[in-house]
Amino acid sequence: MKRLDELGLWKGTVTMFYTDHSEYLGDHSLIEKRPLGLSETLVHEQLIIGGAGLPEGKRTDAMTEMVDLVPTMLEISGVGETFAHNGLSWIPLLCGDATEHKTYAFSKGGFLTSEEPLLEHASYPYDLKASLQHEDTALVGKARSLRDSTWTYVYRLYELTELYHR
Repeated sequence: MKRLDELGLWKGTVTMFYTDHSEYLGDHSLIEKRPLGLSETLVHEQLIIGGAGLPEGKRTDAMTEMVDLVPTMLEISGVGETFAHNGLSWIPLLCGDATEHKTYAFSKGGFLTSEEPLLEHASYPYDLKASLQHEDTALVGKARSLRDSTWTYVYRLYELTELYHR
């Protein structure tokens, strides 16, 4: 960031700090995510966006998804959307008076035994975790969640469905 400022590019730069998932960090007696983990602990990620004329200090609790990141970046950059996608730009939340964004947010995780493993040759201890995809699908089977501001519904391929009041 210092270098951008030295080059005179800082005022025209948007900086985004985000992650694709959170970690348990001891919640539920776990320390890292599982492939089918869809709890609020994992899917509620922090996001910080700032710079290039965006308002400072704005906060929102609106329902958003990471699929919204690309259309937001395209709109900020002025490139425009040149392909079909399922995202919805965050600009009305960032720059306008919008307080709502989406009614629902979707998440997914897990694997099928027929799918190509993401970590076929992992080093210890991740080799143990990666091997579960082929050995015990109940531990890493496909799962989907649907959340709104009040409820979270989780469908698991090999386990009972779940419904949580948030």
